[in-house]
Amino acid sequence: KLPLSWRRFLSKVPRVDVNAVPEFRRLKEQMRREDRMVMLVETPSKELRALVKSAMRALGLSRVRPGITHATDPSPGDDANAQMLEEPLVVKARVFDERDGTRVGLEVNGQLWAAPKNAFILPAYGAWISDLGDWKPRANEGERRRRKKKLFMAFMVMPRTRGDVRDYLCKRSLPVDVKYAAAEMLYAVQKLHREGFLHRDIKLTNFFVGYDGHVLLADFDGVWPIGVPADADKYLVYTRGYLAPEIDPHDQVILNTAKSDVYALGVCLKQLAKRYPKTADVDKLQDLSDKMTEANPQRRFTLEEALGHSFFDGVDFETLEQLKHPAPFPGDFQNRATFYR
Repeated sequence: KLPLSWRRFLSKVPRVDVNAVPEFRRLKEQMRREDRMVMLVETPSKELRALVKSAMRALGLSRVRPGITHATDPSPGDDANAQMLEEPLVVKARVFDERDGTRVGLEVNGQLWAAPKNAFILPAYGAWISDLGDWKPRANEGERRRRKKKLFMAFMVMPRTRGDVRDYLCKRSLPVDVKYAAAEMLYAVQKLHREGFLHRDIKLTNFFVGYDGHVLLADFDGVWPIGVPADADKYLVYTRGYLAPEIDPHDQVILNTAKSDVYALGVCLKQLAKRYPKTADVDKLQDLSDKMTEANPQRRFTLEEALGHSFFDGVDFETLEQLKHPAPFPGDFQNRATFYR
């Protein structure tokens, strides 16, 4: 489930000239003081579209759910994918040296191979690595030693979304169907677990809103096989406030479990209940979130128990992926930044 050698894994990631793709070149210039950055691309260049089209073909991604990137379906026919690639994209970039290869490899592997193909999981179109040669960022004194090493830049391209769930919730005037928002969030994580992987960094900012108003789980740089201990120095991933109490980030070896992800999901549901205290069945939502954030993992709900809670009465999880239910985030919302970390 994980490569035996991250160096060998990264050696097989396609290489690209950073100056040959306008979006990659712009990111390189923006990242003089950053080691990672995200670029929202409204109109992809022909170079980026060609690169993505080739990568999608290699990955077997003939189509993705149209509503992720736009509100209406593309025209049927052979050029449907070409029309889709005219839509906005997201480019994630990361500068790394040989010592950072493990982290970069984990993210590429998680996004491209571990994350299942599912209506509620944000797909990746491809990943590339560029040798930066003698390029040097403007480093502070503490970074100079590190920057003497040979540097690379990794790029991943995904469909653009409206933004993340936390940003959407901050727009308090926008409508939210809390029950279906929670249902889609839990369902997405369940699909990941059934593939044998944990997310390990579940939070509202890692759930995104597609252009059709449905949830998309993203940011798989912490994805890890269920039941496999992780070396904390290399693989520790967490966000303060979402970490299950049984996980001590100071331990040398960390064993996350499905219950760890359940705890983080419970925190997300608590935030939904707090922001929408007048939502229908909010008392049931609070009860569910309490059971999911139980301090004792032995007494904490499993994901299956959470999906069977009475808060979800009326939700048909068997047909959820058909998207016949109301979109949980129907408001006209969009992150209009070009670059962000």
